[in-house]
Order: sequence, then structure tokens, then C-alpha cells
Amino acid sequence: RELGVNQNSKVVVYGESHQLFATWAVWVFKIYGFNNVRLLDGGLTKWQSEGKDISLTSPTLTEGDFRPTEANLELRAFIDEVVEVASAPDTSEKIIVDNRALESYVGEAESGAKFDGHVASAENLFSFGLFNEDVSYIAPDAIAAAYEAIGVTSDKEVILYCGTGLLASASWFALTQVLGFENVKNYDGSWTEYGNAENVPIESASA
Repeated sequence: RELGVNQNSKVVVYGESHQLFATWAVWVFKIYGFNNVRLLDGGLTKWQSEGKDISLTSPTLTEGDFRPTEANLELRAFIDEVVEVASAPDTSEKIIVDNRALESYVGEAESGAKFDGHVASAENLFSFGLFNEDVSYIAPDAIAAAYEAIGVTSDKEVILYCGTGLLASASWFALTQVLGFENVKNYDGSWTEYGNAENVPIESASA
């Protein structure tokens, strides 16, 4: 409301050097029932590279009337659900994707958590691979092909995670807002929570 957002507003969000905070913002808006929110593809980096206008002044704002709904938990995963999927013998209907760099996925890079590695059964797709050099998303068919290569299709329930939920939000946006997938959740507890939990299924290169 302080930013002037009304119930009938159209909101456009963007990032600067990457899209992660912007895709996170879209995800949060939609969790709380505000659906008319868009991403400026390429963010400020692409906008400036194309010579478009920027300003150094802050606009004068009138308080809006935005009212959040109850949180839509269909967009968010929690650790109990992640453990359940990771422990299931059959993952044909549900799939977990680790959106961190490969070094973090295999446990070769220190995560800062108690344990390193990845959620058992999780596939790996680094979210930065979904972007062009100008920080815009790659073509939809290329996004679909990248995910299909690790077994992610529109008929499956997909849980995404990374270190804090930011990288996962970029993949959530790609799958849901670009490709139109419906059953995709961001596990925003991500490795910060999971890697510090006891007695959860973890795999690593050294395991």
C-alpha cells in the first residue's frame, strides 16, 4: 500500500544485475492473492542497454488499497513434504529439483549449513542457465528442453529449492509463468533449512 499498489493495479517488477529478487517478488505477490504482476524481462540491465529512459527521482505516491488474501500454500513447499518425496520409492509423479550450481549440488562447495550435498533423489538444474547474457529468459522451448532433460514435465508435481529460495524462484517463474506449469512449488526453506536438519535424506558425491 505504501508503494501505491491498489487491488486493480498492474505491477511490474524488475531486478538489476539478475532477476532473482524480481522473480521472488512475483512469487510472493501471487502467494498473497495478487495476480496482475509482471516481470520486466532482462530487468534494468537490458532496459539500460537498449537506451531506454531512467530516472534518479522518487515518484510521489498515494497510498493504495491492496489487501492480501490468505497465503496460497499450493505455491510453497515445506520440509516435511520435501522429506516425504525424497523418501518415496516411486518419483514418477513428483520430482525435486536443486537449482544451485553443480558444485553445491554434489557437496563440493561449502554451503554454510551443517551438511553439504543435495536432497536425496533431487535432480540438478542451475537457474542461471535459464538466462541469456542480457539477463532475459532464454526461449520457452529451450527452458522446456532443459527441464525435460532432467525428467520435469507438466504432468508432474515439482518442488524447487536452492540455498534460500531465490534461485528456485527464478525457476518457478520459468516453469509457471513462461511455460504454464500448474503444480510447481518453491521450497523457500531450501538448503538453509534442509542442510541444517537432522535425519533427513541427503546425497553427495562423497556419500
